[in-house]
Amino acid sequence: MKRYILKFLHFFKKKDEHVTVLIFKDSGLGEVKARNVHHSTLKAFVIGGLSFLLFAIISFVAASLLFKERMTALKYLAENQMLKLKISEYNKKLSEIEAKINYLQEYEQKIRGLSKELKISPKYLPQGGKETSLDSLSIEKKLSYKDVEQRLRDADAIKKQLEEKEKSMADLMDTLNAIKLVVDSTPTILPANGWISSYFGKRVSPFGRGIVFHEGIDISLRPGTPIRATAAGVVVYSGWQQGYGRLVVIDHGFGYKTKYAHNSALKVKVGQKVKRGTVVALSGSSGDSTGPHCHYEIVIGNTSVDPLKFMKSNRIASLYSGR
Repeated sequence: MKRYILKFLHFFKKKDEHVTVLIFKDSGLGEVKARNVHHSTLKAFVIGGLSFLLFAIISFVAASLLFKERMTALKYLAENQMLKLKISEYNKKLSEIEAKINYLQEYEQKIRGLSKELKISPKYLPQGGKETSLDSLSIEKKLSYKDVEQRLRDADAIKKQLEEKEKSMADLMDTLNAIKLVVDSTPTILPANGWISSYFGKRVSPFGRGIVFHEGIDISLRPGTPIRATAAGVVVYSGWQQGYGRLVVIDHGFGYKTKYAHNSALKVKVGQKVKRGTVVALSGSSGDSTGPHCHYEIVIGNTSVDPLKFMKSNRIASLYSGR
C-alpha cells in the first residue's frame, strides 16, 4: 500500500512529460488506440475526479445526516400527533363515563323512589368496593403515549363496569315496574268513605228473601258521593244491569275485577283506562236498593271475595290516601 501511495505522489511531481493512454474500442481484445496525453492534463483530470468524488462523499454524508434528522423530526411529529389523537379519544371516553355516572345516579334515584312507593327495603341496592376518583383519571402534562394507552384501557374497564351496572339496574327496574303493575292493579282501597251497612257473606235479605249470600259490601253514602276506582284497570261494563242498577265493572288484569253498583250517574265508558282513585260514578239508589249506597265487589276469576281482606289498613275510614 505504501509503495502505491509513493508512486501516486511521484506521479504528481513529474513535469512536462507525456503519458501514453491506451483506449480499447471494445471490452474484449479488439482494436486499441494509443493517445499521448500531457502529464499536466492527466493530472488535472485526476484532481478533478478526486475532487468530485470527495464532494460526492461529503454531499452523501450531509444528505444522510439531514435525512436522518428529518426522519427523526417526522417520527416525533407523527408520535406527537398520535398522542394528541389518543388523548382526544381518552377525553371523549372520560366524558362518556361522567355522563353515564350521572345517568346511573338519576336512574338509582328513580329506583329508590319506586321502591319507597312500593315499601320495598332498599337492600336491593347494596354498595361497596374499591372506588376510583375521576379526577385521578385526568390526563396530566408530559404523559407518554404508553401511559395514555394504559389510561384508555382503564377507561374501557370502568365503562364496561358501568354498562354491567346499568344492565342490572335495568333488570331491577323491570322487576319493580312489574311489581308496581301488580300493586296498582290490586284493589287495596274502598271506593268511598262511608259507613259499612252490610258486610260480605251470609245475611238476612232486606227484600224478604230469607238467608242469602251477599257477594260484596254495602257502603252507606250521601247521594251524589264520588265513587272511585279501587285500582288501575280498564272499564269493561258501564250501564244498567238487573238488580245492580247503574253498574260499573273494571277489569284490573291478573284475574281481578271490581263492581260498583246502585249508582245515580256513570262517569266512565267501556274501554276507558282508569287509575286508582279515578271517579267512575256517583252514588245513588238504583236497582234493588233500600237507600243511597255503593255496593262494592271484588271478583277473582269467577269467585267473589271479601273486599275488606284487600284493605291496606284495618281502619276502614282511611280509604284513598291520594285524595
